[in-house]
Amino acid sequence: MSIIKTLKPYEPSPGYAAETEKEATPSAESLLQKSSSEWSDSTANSLSSQGVITLTHWSKQTGILTKRIYQDPDGILIKDGSPCKMSTGIGQKVKLQFHELPGFFKDLSTHHAICLGIPKNKNLPEQFNVMAAQKFKGQQDTITRSLEHIEWERNHNSVLFFDYDPAKDTDPLTPDELAATIADILPGFENAARVITHSTSSCISDENGQEITGASAGHHTYFIVPPGTDVKRLVEIIKVRTWIAGLGYIQLSKDGRKDLRNRIIDLFVFSPERLVFESGANIQKGWTQTRPEPVYVPGGIFDPATLPDLTDGEWDQYNILVDGEKLAIDPQAKEIRSKYIDVKANDLHARKQKIPLSVCRSTILKACSDGDLYGDFEIHLDSGEVVSVAEIRKTPWRYDGATCADPIEPGGTAGKAQIYMNIGKGNEKPVIKSFWHGDHILFLHREPAFDAEQEFRMQRKLISGGCPGFGFTAPIQSSGKTALCQAIIYSLHGRPAAATSYSDNDNEMAKHILGILQEGHSAILFDNIAEGSVIESNELAKVITSDTYSNRLLSKNKTITVPCSVLWLMTGNNISVCGDFNTRFPAWDRFVRLPLHKVSGIDIAEMFQKNKLSDPKIEGQNNFFAAWFNTFGSAPTTGKQVLDQCCRVNSSNPAFFVSDENEIKDAVRDIFTGPSLPGSKGFGKWLKTMKNRFFGEYKLTYAGKGTSRAQVNKSLWVVQKIN
Repeated sequence: MSIIKTLKPYEPSPGYAAETEKEATPSAESLLQKSSSEWSDSTANSLSSQGVITLTHWSKQTGILTKRIYQDPDGILIKDGSPCKMSTGIGQKVKLQFHELPGFFKDLSTHHAICLGIPKNKNLPEQFNVMAAQKFKGQQDTITRSLEHIEWERNHNSVLFFDYDPAKDTDPLTPDELAATIADILPGFENAARVITHSTSSCISDENGQEITGASAGHHTYFIVPPGTDVKRLVEIIKVRTWIAGLGYIQLSKDGRKDLRNRIIDLFVFSPERLVFESGANIQKGWTQTRPEPVYVPGGIFDPATLPDLTDGEWDQYNILVDGEKLAIDPQAKEIRSKYIDVKANDLHARKQKIPLSVCRSTILKACSDGDLYGDFEIHLDSGEVVSVAEIRKTPWRYDGATCADPIEPGGTAGKAQIYMNIGKGNEKPVIKSFWHGDHILFLHREPAFDAEQEFRMQRKLISGGCPGFGFTAPIQSSGKTALCQAIIYSLHGRPAAATSYSDNDNEMAKHILGILQEGHSAILFDNIAEGSVIESNELAKVITSDTYSNRLLSKNKTITVPCSVLWLMTGNNISVCGDFNTRFPAWDRFVRLPLHKVSGIDIAEMFQKNKLSDPKIEGQNNFFAAWFNTFGSAPTTGKQVLDQCCRVNSSNPAFFVSDENEIKDAVRDIFTGPSLPGSKGFGKWLKTMKNRFFGEYKLTYAGKGTSRAQVNKSLWVVQKIN
């Protein structure tokens, strides 16, 4: 067994206040040797029957593990989060009664933190080593603080917490008001036991007793959940139902990115390995901090499994609300992004004048729109060094694991991002993970950015008159349409296509398309279009078949024209196209299809057509509707009439086919496998997915509701023979 080092009390650097006697002495081991009575609230002993909760306690090997708060020479208050990282240290498994949490938190020092998950390896000793992932080689009694080694407890109760920071446009809620608001969204939470703690940077005073930071309106609310709780499901429910309750909003980042938020709960803290800080801050020498003590509120276990599942209606309402909010805030987001790109590009060009301004603009634009950081983009390391992405890629071992400011918003975000070069990890790309606006991943590229204007001119010089979009369809769900589509785009661009929703309303689609083109995406995916849909949007046809697209800006009496340099993709079950989408693309044929044909001998258009004709499902459908027409002609017919024609009914088992030679029955057998028909309702639903589609020389159309005695209020269908 490896030897686990005992931590020495942290020695603060000159210029910062020493830890109090209480904070400087306890180690992780001594913390856990305290008896329940020392931590216990006298009113909470009745809760011991709920059993223990589990979490993990961390001690940093060197330095503090909390915010450093001080004033700079100009008197500006600095809240430095860069120490809130831990590359090496000691972990400790913790089991205690929930009502003991306040005492446990009071004993944490500024080189301690916790996470709410536990090690996956159940053979680890109670105290174990932790190190950075890039240095981990499978050492004994050692793990990394990552999802690879940390998970939610499965056999004992776990503890979760709600991280509340009031939104700028709302009055702050007290802990009790927050609990009541949450209970409206999560019924049953009103009866949950809770532990309330206050912000690590609150209640700081200077040498003269003058307030530096007041009692913070932000707080943490801890609560108990049973073993094996589906935390991801809980987060999804909170995400959707807070928006439906009117608590959702969009926060614009400094580069105009639209981040989904709600006004009561931070959804980015629900991960078992994430550090949670409950000690005070490391403050300037001479200052004092008098935070309110943690508070225990009696109650029971909150079980998220009792919450009803999200319905399709709730998801639809959520998507409508989000899309509406994005549309409303879009002009402001575009204005912010435009200014951000101008300022950052000019700043980069002023410091590196050899780089053309257009390339500087492309460098910043691609970072904002696609998360791609090209060679000239600069990263602000926590060490104080400012280094280009090209330099990072040139010497990856030097920067692997280094912490840095958020690449997009470097001012005041030290320690909010980390570089992962993924050395020796196959095809994994070097990235920076930023936690400033949730988990945001940015890709590192060695080469400089292309001049976007020149790139576009070259493309349009070669290919004019539009380029085709591509649809990915299948007869059934979960057949891999989206995965195939994204794999193709990832191989071309090194990132997936931006996914969005498709609208049947052409007015809405026009606004949507203009916004997409202004954002500068290289590929757009209309994902999961409703089954059986016929794509016939005039606006989408315009943008696919033209070099440019013009429309009026939202809320402004101004029309703009933007280039159509986007690859359009669609996925859905049994989707089809009609109208102008059948237009030929002469330039695309000349520069893409025909050269590929000459090199490979394969004609893409011919190959698609052969695949279509050889599809047994399509052949079966063609045969079925031909048999329908041969049996009923163009007369309006109900689904039940078709089923009645298919077979005779055996009175002993009416669900099964019996021998009966007729054309339409044989055609039905080719479509519906198995011994039985789907029934009138199921057959009617299937016919709806076939509506307005062509099957060889036949087309199925809906003819309204029947009025005759045999057909009253039943859906009527007509099969037409098309010349």
